[in-house]
Amino acid sequence: MLGLLGALGGHLTLFKGLAEVKELTSSLGSWSSGELATFAVVKLLALLVAASCGFVGGRIFPAVFIGSSFGLLAQALVPEVNPAVAVSSAVLGVLLATTRQGWISLFTGAVLAGFPEVIALLCLASLPAWLIVTGRPQLELDHQGHALH
Repeated sequence: MLGLLGALGGHLTLFKGLAEVKELTSSLGSWSSGELATFAVVKLLALLVAASCGFVGGRIFPAVFIGSSFGLLAQALVPEVNPAVAVSSAVLGVLLATTRQGWISLFTGAVLAGFPEVIALLCLASLPAWLIVTGRPQLELDHQGHALH
Protein backbone atom coordinates (compact mmCIF):
# COMPACT_ATOMS: atom_id res chain seq x y z
CA MET A 1 0.00 0.00 0.00
CA LEU A 2 2.82 2.39 0.86
CA GLY A 3 4.45 1.69 -2.49
CA LEU A 4 1.25 2.52 -4.34
CA LEU A 5 0.85 5.75 -2.37
CA GLY A 6 4.47 6.64 -3.12
CA ALA A 7 3.93 6.03 -6.82
CA LEU A 8 0.80 8.18 -6.73
CA GLY A 9 2.37 11.05 -4.76
CA GLY A 10 5.79 11.08 -6.37
CA HIS A 11 9.22 11.55 -4.85
CA LEU A 12 8.14 14.33 -2.49
CA THR A 13 5.81 12.04 -0.56
CA LEU A 14 8.46 9.39 0.07
CA PHE A 15 10.59 9.04 3.20
CA LYS A 16 10.16 11.02 6.41
CA GLY A 17 9.64 14.43 4.82
CA LEU A 18 12.28 16.73 6.30
CA ALA A 19 14.29 17.26 3.11
CA GLU A 20 11.09 17.22 1.09
CA VAL A 21 9.65 20.13 3.12
CA LYS A 22 12.67 22.16 2.09
CA GLU A 23 12.10 21.34 -1.57
CA LEU A 24 8.36 21.96 -1.29
CA THR A 25 8.72 25.39 0.30
CA SER A 26 11.72 26.53 -1.74
CA SER A 27 9.78 26.39 -4.99
CA LEU A 28 6.86 28.50 -3.81
CA GLY A 29 4.31 29.12 -6.54
CA SER A 30 5.52 26.37 -8.84
CA TRP A 31 3.06 23.79 -7.49
CA SER A 32 -0.58 23.82 -8.52
CA SER A 33 -3.28 23.56 -5.88
CA GLY A 34 -4.10 20.06 -7.17
CA GLU A 35 -0.50 18.93 -6.74
CA LEU A 36 -0.34 20.38 -3.23
CA ALA A 37 -3.61 18.67 -2.29
CA THR A 38 -2.28 15.38 -3.70
CA PHE A 39 0.95 15.71 -1.69
CA ALA A 40 -0.95 16.38 1.53
CA VAL A 41 -3.53 13.62 1.10
CA VAL A 42 -1.03 10.98 -0.06
CA LYS A 43 1.38 11.74 2.79
CA LEU A 44 -1.50 11.71 5.29
CA LEU A 45 -2.71 8.35 4.00
CA ALA A 46 0.84 6.97 4.08
CA LEU A 47 1.23 8.13 7.67
CA LEU A 48 -2.07 6.49 8.62
CA VAL A 49 -1.17 3.22 6.89
CA ALA A 50 2.29 3.11 8.46
CA ALA A 51 1.00 3.95 11.94
CA SER A 52 -1.84 1.44 11.78
CA CYS A 53 0.55 -1.32 10.69
CA GLY A 54 2.84 -0.71 13.65
CA PHE A 55 5.64 1.06 11.79
CA VAL A 56 8.12 2.22 14.39
CA GLY A 57 9.07 5.48 12.65
CA GLY A 58 8.20 8.89 13.97
CA ARG A 59 5.22 11.05 13.14
CA ILE A 60 6.71 14.53 13.59
CA PHE A 61 8.42 15.05 10.21
CA PRO A 62 5.60 13.53 8.15
CA ALA A 63 3.18 15.79 10.04
CA VAL A 64 5.38 18.81 9.25
CA PHE A 65 5.30 17.87 5.56
CA ILE A 66 1.51 17.43 5.65
CA GLY A 67 1.08 20.78 7.39
CA SER A 68 3.40 22.49 4.92
CA SER A 69 1.44 21.05 2.01
CA PHE A 70 -1.89 22.14 3.50
CA GLY A 71 -0.49 25.61 4.25
CA LEU A 72 0.81 26.08 0.72
CA LEU A 73 -2.52 24.79 -0.59
CA ALA A 74 -4.37 27.39 1.49
CA GLN A 75 -2.02 30.09 0.22
CA ALA A 76 -2.49 28.93 -3.38
CA LEU A 77 -6.27 29.11 -2.99
CA VAL A 78 -6.18 32.49 -1.19
CA PRO A 79 -3.12 34.35 -2.51
CA GLU A 80 -3.61 37.27 -0.08
CA VAL A 81 -2.45 35.04 2.79
CA ASN A 82 1.23 35.35 3.60
CA PRO A 83 2.90 31.99 2.76
CA ALA A 84 4.87 31.97 6.03
CA VAL A 85 1.71 32.48 8.07
CA ALA A 86 -0.19 29.85 6.08
CA VAL A 87 2.54 27.22 6.40
CA SER A 88 3.32 27.87 10.06
CA SER A 89 -0.38 27.83 11.02
CA ALA A 90 -1.05 24.62 9.12
CA VAL A 91 2.03 22.93 10.58
CA LEU A 92 0.93 24.03 14.04
CA GLY A 93 -2.52 22.51 13.53
CA VAL A 94 -1.39 19.22 12.04
CA LEU A 95 1.35 18.75 14.65
CA LEU A 96 -1.03 19.58 17.45
CA ALA A 97 -3.54 17.04 16.18
CA THR A 98 -0.81 14.44 15.71
CA THR A 99 1.27 14.86 18.87
CA ARG A 100 -1.12 16.59 21.30
CA GLN A 101 1.90 18.67 22.42
CA GLY A 102 1.33 22.39 22.23
CA TRP A 103 4.89 23.62 22.79
CA ILE A 104 6.45 21.41 20.13
CA SER A 105 3.74 22.41 17.68
CA LEU A 106 4.04 26.10 18.50
CA PHE A 107 7.81 26.28 18.22
CA THR A 108 7.98 24.15 15.08
CA GLY A 109 5.47 26.43 13.40
CA ALA A 110 7.39 29.51 14.57
CA VAL A 111 10.72 28.16 13.31
CA LEU A 112 9.24 27.44 9.89
CA ALA A 113 7.87 31.00 9.65
CA GLY A 114 11.33 32.48 10.01
CA PHE A 115 10.28 35.67 11.81
CA PRO A 116 9.47 36.03 15.52
CA GLU A 117 6.41 38.25 15.09
CA VAL A 118 4.37 35.22 14.07
CA ILE A 119 4.64 33.67 17.55
CA ALA A 120 1.86 35.90 18.92
CA LEU A 121 -0.44 34.87 16.06
CA LEU A 122 0.41 31.20 16.54
CA CYS A 123 -0.27 31.44 20.28
CA LEU A 124 -3.73 32.79 19.57
CA ALA A 125 -4.35 30.15 16.91
CA SER A 126 -3.09 27.29 19.05
CA LEU A 127 -5.18 27.94 22.14
CA PRO A 128 -8.58 26.75 20.82
CA ALA A 129 -6.99 23.82 19.01
CA TRP A 130 -5.01 22.83 22.08
CA LEU A 131 -8.15 22.95 24.22
CA ILE A 132 -9.88 20.63 21.75
CA VAL A 133 -7.12 18.00 21.66
CA THR A 134 -6.14 18.11 25.34
CA GLY A 135 -7.36 15.03 27.12
CA ARG A 136 -8.21 13.19 23.91
CA PRO A 137 -6.75 9.70 23.62
CA GLN A 138 -3.67 9.19 21.51
CA LEU A 139 -4.19 7.50 18.17
CA GLU A 140 -2.12 4.44 19.10
CA LEU A 141 -2.88 0.73 18.87
CA ASP A 142 -1.20 -2.25 20.49
CA HIS A 143 0.05 -5.26 18.53
CA GLN A 144 -3.46 -6.76 18.51
CA GLY A 145 -5.08 -3.63 17.13
CA HIS A 146 -6.70 -2.43 20.37
CA ALA A 147 -6.50 1.21 21.50
CA LEU A 148 -3.72 1.81 24.01
CA HIS A 149 -5.56 4.60 25.80
